Amino acid sequence: DHYLQKRIGIIALSMKSPASLSYSMFSWQKSGLLDHVGERIAMFSEPMASELALADFFKFKVYQPKMFKDARRSAPNRFTIGSAFYHAMTIATSDFLIFL
Repeated sequence: DHYLQKRIGIIALSMKSPASLSYSMFSWQKSGLLDHVGERIAMFSEPMASELALADFFKFKVYQPKMFKDARRSAPNRFTIGSAFYHAMTIATSDFLIFL
């Protein structure tokens, strides 16, 4: 199990949807999914304080478009979906990734 934890990462995408994010993260915790991943990445567009707090609570490392000079944006701090996926893949160190 420890071996798998080093190989599997989870990437959460969110934009101004703290209720949905909260439900999802608590569900992932309750189901045991978070116990089986070694890397937790949150790709947030225009994050709200409550989304940042959730990411911190569940130990996700947060990334925003403004952190990448070459990120394609649909607004100053809003990823396009393709850009979010691309940058998540460049950041992740896990062998296998789950995008949620």
